[in-house]
Amino acid sequence: MTGSGDDRDEAPEPASEPEEPRAEQQEPREEPVEREEAEEPEEERRPSGARPGEARRVVETAREQLAALLGKEADSVSGLDRSGDGWIVTLEVVEVSRIPSSTDVLASYEVELDGDRNLVRYARRRRYYRSQADDGEVS
Repeated sequence: MTGSGDDRDEAPEPASEPEEPRAEQQEPREEPVEREEAEEPEEERRPSGARPGEARRVVETAREQLAALLGKEADSVSGLDRSGDGWIVTLEVVEVSRIPSSTDVLASYEVELDGDRNLVRYARRRRYYRSQADDGEVS
């Protein structure tokens, strides 16, 4: 029985040795994960705004491009969004003038420009009467 008591005393010692390598193995695993997680949000947080005066130039170019295609000037600008390296400008155009003006037919056009402000595409997204209220979409 004294021999089995000695075996019991020796058993806990080897169990404590593997715990140290486990701690060493976990530390390197945690560091790369933290680095990867730290890098991803930085990429998402890259500034994508316009330089001073750039938004105005983008809108002016979009207005000119659309007017050249439709033969009508844009009445107003209702949106400006970044799209990769380019821009998407939403313009409102009076397609049919009526009396009273509340019955004018307007259209919402989406104009996409690349990073050099060249026209990529345009599309009419919506047609409506000037007096017509928005459908409740909140951006």
